[in-house]
Amino acid sequence: MKKMKWIPISACLIIAGVLYAGSHGGDADKEAKEAEDAKLQPQTTCPIMGGAINKEHYVDKGNQRIFVCCPPCKAKVAADFEGAAQKLAQKGQGPAQAKCPIMQRMTVTPSSRHVDHEGQRIYVCCGSCSRAVSADPEAALKTLAEQGVVPARVKDTED
Repeated sequence: MKKMKWIPISACLIIAGVLYAGSHGGDADKEAKEAEDAKLQPQTTCPIMGGAINKEHYVDKGNQRIFVCCPPCKAKVAADFEGAAQKLAQKGQGPAQAKCPIMQRMTVTPSSRHVDHEGQRIYVCCGSCSRAVSADPEAALKTLAEQGVVPARVKDTED
């Protein structure tokens, strides 16, 4: 008789587990999309001509930057930024960082101050922002990811 009491309890526990897992399916979908987006690599090719980029030629839109190879390509990206970003994504590449993740109105360039964290370079506009990013680099990386920005990669020097 005592064994019979455990059958309904076990069934309830199994059902509760299935319901819990099912209710978190949206989280799994979101995590899968974030993992897919994280696979994008920093831009190395011009979305127009397909050759190597020149970091002196770029177009910014919002927090994103797309590098090109030459001034004529710059005009084409300016005319269709989203199309250029889609071409990069098809090549497994994503837009670069154009704004400081702390003071988001401040523009950054490849020669700006930066903080390197786990092989990723986070550009900042000033010393205060550098200290803020150093204190919590994961928050800065999360901000960049939310903006659709792929941080530059650097060799990890922590060995």
